[in-house]
Amino acid sequence: MVLRLIPASHSATPLAVGAGVLLCAALLLPVQAVAEDYSDLLGGFTSAPAKPGPQPITTASIEQPVVQTVEPDQNLANYSNRSPGNFPSYSFPPLEQPLFPAVSPLLNAPMQGRSLESGLQSYNAASKKSTISSFYKQRSFSRAWTGGNRLQENAWQAVEVLEQAALEGLNPGEYHVDAIRQAYIDGDETLLELLLTDNVLRYAAHIRDGQYAPSAVDPHWMINYEVRGDIITQLNNAISERRVGEYLRSLAPPHAVYRALRRQLRNHAELANNGGWPAFPSTGTALKPGMRHPHVALLRARLAVTDGADSYYVSDPEYFDQDLQAALERFQERHALNADGVVGPKTRLALSVPVQNRVRQIMASMERFRWIPRDLGSTNIVVNVPAFRLWFTQNGAEVLTMRTIVGKTRVDQQTPSFTDSMQYLVLNPNWNVPSSIASKEITKEVIDDPDYLDRGGYTVFDQSGNAVDPSTIEWSQYGGHNPLPYRIVQSSGADGVLGSVKFMFPNRHGIYLHDTQTRHLFKKDVRAYSHGCIRIEKPMELASKLLGGSPEEIDEMIRNSSKNRHIDLQAEFPVYLVYMTAWADNGVAHFYDDLYNRDRDLVLMDVSKRRV
Repeated sequence: MVLRLIPASHSATPLAVGAGVLLCAALLLPVQAVAEDYSDLLGGFTSAPAKPGPQPITTASIEQPVVQTVEPDQNLANYSNRSPGNFPSYSFPPLEQPLFPAVSPLLNAPMQGRSLESGLQSYNAASKKSTISSFYKQRSFSRAWTGGNRLQENAWQAVEVLEQAALEGLNPGEYHVDAIRQAYIDGDETLLELLLTDNVLRYAAHIRDGQYAPSAVDPHWMINYEVRGDIITQLNNAISERRVGEYLRSLAPPHAVYRALRRQLRNHAELANNGGWPAFPSTGTALKPGMRHPHVALLRARLAVTDGADSYYVSDPEYFDQDLQAALERFQERHALNADGVVGPKTRLALSVPVQNRVRQIMASMERFRWIPRDLGSTNIVVNVPAFRLWFTQNGAEVLTMRTIVGKTRVDQQTPSFTDSMQYLVLNPNWNVPSSIASKEITKEVIDDPDYLDRGGYTVFDQSGNAVDPSTIEWSQYGGHNPLPYRIVQSSGADGVLGSVKFMFPNRHGIYLHDTQTRHLFKKDVRAYSHGCIRIEKPMELASKLLGGSPEEIDEMIRNSSKNRHIDLQAEFPVYLVYMTAWADNGVAHFYDDLYNRDRDLVLMDVSKRRV
């Protein structure tokens, strides 16, 4: 059975929401945030900051919901709960499982009348006790949140933010608002002090730096962020200036895409809490415009929820008309699929993913935004690997975007996540074949075809740099665990592997952007064909943005240039290779397959790998 919440009458008893969320349809839906107005989504639900007083702590006045049992859609079994396109795939949690894992209570004993030093000794903490101790040592163990038998305004602001943690994709239960509330009701000021400090510090670290250390869940993520300052000092300053709420809200990533994802998290959680979008079969015949088929009606119902398909004013719901085709193409564009208006196998799989899984993807990408620098620079290149897409921002404006081809799914050929500075271009580049490719791949090609090197424009050099006749080498003895002791170089030109230009941001991974001779691969949905480098769809356009002039002028420059010509850029700028399976811009949500299985621990919420 699926559980759905419907509003009760206005005479219902207000509910003091312990974690600031409503539990329904196996998801936790956050209440309205002060910074953003969600009243149009919540209908009759309202939210207003609580004021200090004798009443229990609550920052929301919410009508008591009524749980209504709804029979599931008959097509629910057709939902695809596997992560598509991976090696091997993994299963998302069952749809009936709550979004956030249960959190064990701290189980602290009463501390009325005890000093903070004494209480801290026996306090069961959510974060590190040493961090809490440092906080109070910095303020000479004076109380931060309580005093004079009352709760300070800073405390009310802090509780309000903690209750709304779900709006940031964080589990409100991890910040123990129920325990804070109970300590307030009991009048236990010492325990209340410690609970507030403990959980505010924990929340601040999670929202700013992430719930997970990147290396714990994605060892291929090597993007380091800037020094962000000491949270203990910052929080004590905010307390003294009576701006704790403002400070805590300032810690969320400032990026426009993160803010857009936060809005999409709200929208998709709302959809999930109202039963989700209609199920669509993950297998079946291809659907094309002009066809009539029972699955077309299911397609129409599915796309009506997210992509503007008309499901009400059509005389024949099973007929695939032009309006439905346009809605399908919008869906395909949002999921990095070729917008051909045809429901093939990959489009079917994407249509069959339940909204609960999309919520988890959004939260995973929001977490990853906490792992990158808060300022990406006014000029930058961002490549989102599972999206197979590059964006170039110049002087604060996005000026170019294009398709990309990224590393294969083999572990040793995946494209890593890192950042470095773009420094120069190389026109008509030679290709210095990496040793691993020479040993494992080219050696096999030469054994099967002795003319392979000559036909491909390759030259073989010994370790002293002298050219070697390939026919004098016993190729069969190399490969596998016996690496080739020669260097292979492919001569430059449009027919070479690197095409006419490569874009260099020198790094220890040997990764760069480059042109390619295999341009037909850009027409494919899944474009994981390289050995880790990024092949780009529009190299001339990017070169023209960096060097000036039109793409045609750049093409002429290349034709008239010598081989392997270096051109230094006037100013370096950062390049970011990121891995995010959810994206949002211009009010539109985009979702991508977990190409390398790197989101597994994030979507499964493996709490054992969380930061303390």
